[in-house]
Order: sequence, then C-alpha cells, then structure tokens
Amino acid sequence: MGKIDLTEPTHDQLRLLAAAWGKDEGGAVAELIRRLGGERFAPKPEVKGDVVPIHFEYRGVRVEAEYDRKSQRVTITTGEPAGKTYLKPSPAARAVVASVAPEVNPHRNGWAHWIVTETGEPLQSIRYS
Repeated sequence: MGKIDLTEPTHDQLRLLAAAWGKDEGGAVAELIRRLGGERFAPKPEVKGDVVPIHFEYRGVRVEAEYDRKSQRVTITTGEPAGKTYLKPSPAARAVVASVAPEVNPHRNGWAHWIVTETGEPLQSIRYS
C-alpha cells in the first residue's frame, strides 16, 4: 500500500471531507479521484423509468431506497427507516444518518449523498432529467 505525506492543514481538510462523506481517509481520496478523474467527462448512461433505485452509504452502512422522479419522494426499502417515504431526498438522508449515528448532526444534502445505483452518480445527476 502506498503512502502520501500531507501537511497538517491538508490532512485536517482530508479528515473533514472523509467525515462529511462518511468514509475513511483513503475512501475520501478515492472519491476525490473518481469525481475529478476523466470519467466525469464520459457520457453517462440514461436512467429510465419513473422509479429509480438509489442508495446511501454512511459509516459502512448501506441503505437502499427508491426515488420517484415525478414526486421527488424517496421511499427507504432497507435499514432502520425502511418503509418510510420522505417528500424530498434530504429528509430521507437525514433519517439515515440519524439512524446510523444518532450522536452526529444529521443535516445532509440528499441530492449529493443519495447515489443512483445504476450509474454510481449522485441523485443530483437525474434531478432535472
């Protein structure tokens, strides 16, 4: 496994980013590379259907859900809040964080944190399609 030397301020920023994404530091670096890599310019597959499978990962816990494109509602299908429907993605994301880590402020932007299972892209990628 490789090693990277970071200044303390940069390492602090990496720790914050990792915490925000619910990943360890290596996972945060991998996510940054994925987001900044050349694949972001590749054409994205078209996601079809009115109900789209999505998921949210936080602290190693993966929660599955369905996103209704017409109503923008999220219905959680696995995990602690399974069976509940939320009017928007952000309250659904907050419910997941609160169930996994009640000691953490659960405020999250659901458009950024829910992932379209078919593409691996944030839910925001199909928000207006």
